[in-house]
Amino acid sequence: MQQNSEINQSQITPRIDQDTPLKREPPALPRIDLFRRVDFTEDAVGFHGGSSKRTGIRLAMWTWLSAAVDTLMMIALSCFFVISFSLLMKNSAPDVLRYILKDLSLAKIFAGAFLFSFWMYMIFLRGFNGATIGEWTCSLRLGQPWQRMQSGYILKVLVRTTLIMATGIITLPILSLLLKRDIAGDISGVKIYSLE
Repeated sequence: MQQNSEINQSQITPRIDQDTPLKREPPALPRIDLFRRVDFTEDAVGFHGGSSKRTGIRLAMWTWLSAAVDTLMMIALSCFFVISFSLLMKNSAPDVLRYILKDLSLAKIFAGAFLFSFWMYMIFLRGFNGATIGEWTCSLRLGQPWQRMQSGYILKVLVRTTLIMATGIITLPILSLLLKRDIAGDISGVKIYSLE
């Protein structure tokens, strides 16, 4: 009987031989502090305090290119809304455009809505992202990172954008190009900086 119990005991309890591999513990993962303070002036952001490469006329040309990209974005959004409006009214998009362009007062309303949308687009993206889609594409930012963290940054963006749009969008940038200084940046307190 005792012999039977020893056999049963050995069957229940497995023998660990040298041939049996040991179960390895998974490597410990490094602790990540999820609640650490984010520092926006790190190198990971890609902002290096301005550039020695893009200044003067080169920076102005990149700014014009970014404005062209932003204009194309707004035209694309306008086309999307015209198509949506034509589907809602069960007309074709060319018929809607002909109707808008035929009546001068309606064309002025739509032009005003386009400019207002462009103004809101510029303020919203610059205020919360530091750059519009065109500026981000061209590696430009409005204001230094420490300026973007201040509470009055959005007001400065509002002043700069309103000033540029009130002078006819082209007048102030051309005047700035001729005088070789950022007039809108001098007045508003935030200037365009290049990341490259």
